[in-house]
Amino acid sequence: MQPDVDIDVEGLSRTGTQVADSSGSVLDAVIKENGRLTIAGVAAQWAAAPVLGKRADSWSAYLQDLSQRIRLCGSGMIGAAVDYATTDQESADSITATFPTPRPAHGPHQGYAE
Repeated sequence: MQPDVDIDVEGLSRTGTQVADSSGSVLDAVIKENGRLTIAGVAAQWAAAPVLGKRADSWSAYLQDLSQRIRLCGSGMIGAAVDYATTDQESADSITATFPTPRPAHGPHQGYAE
C-alpha cells in the first residue's frame, strides 16, 4: 500500500511563482553586467583579448540559459500544483457512496424491529 501524501497545493503554486519570477532578476543581472565583460581600450590589444571575449560570451550564454531553466522550474512547480488539484477534484467527483436505508425503529427504546 502506498503511503498517504499530503501536498500543499497553494504553497507549491506560490513557490513556483516566486521561482519563475526570480528568473527575471537573473536575466536583468546578466544584461546589466554583460557590458562589463567586454574587452575594450588598451586591453583589446592583448593577445588574450579574443579568448577572454569568447569566454565572456560563453558565460553570458550560460547565465541566460540558467535564467530560462529557473523560469521553467518554477513553471513546472505551478503545473504540478494544478495537476495535484485537478487529480484531487477528479477523485472527489468520482466517489459515489450509497448508504443503506435505515431500518425502521420501534418501541420506547427505539431499537430495530426484529
